[in-house]
Amino acid sequence: MRERKVYFSCKKVSDIMTHDVVAVDKTATISSVCAHMVRNRVRSVLVLSEGRFIGIVTASDIIFKVLMKGLPEDKVRVSEIMSSPLITINYDASVEDACKIMIEKKIRHLPVVRDGRIIGIVTPTDILRGIEVKTEEEE
Repeated sequence: MRERKVYFSCKKVSDIMTHDVVAVDKTATISSVCAHMVRNRVRSVLVLSEGRFIGIVTASDIIFKVLMKGLPEDKVRVSEIMSSPLITINYDASVEDACKIMIEKKIRHLPVVRDGRIIGIVTPTDILRGIEVKTEEEE
């Protein structure tokens, strides 16, 4: 049986990140956040306050912190359930470093920063797209 090894075809997070980041104001209701997520086909949104990114809310946050508790989606504000402060990674960091952070911090959405500004986000799906499998003959 041939041995297979997994390699990252892209070395930096900037090569694999999703460029389009969806953001909402901290005063947005969960019901409006859900509409943004569905419309943009994303599972997370960054949270803004006065033009600054202050947190992140994921579909899992909404499920566990709002829906499972029976809270009214049209009354709960995104700032009440967001994760903050943001855990980020620099755009020129390696994909392996992104994996380590995501595993260590138990997160699935990692904003990418360049010169102090968020320019994208890395998710497990992005990481999977950057994987290449080779057999030993191809090395």
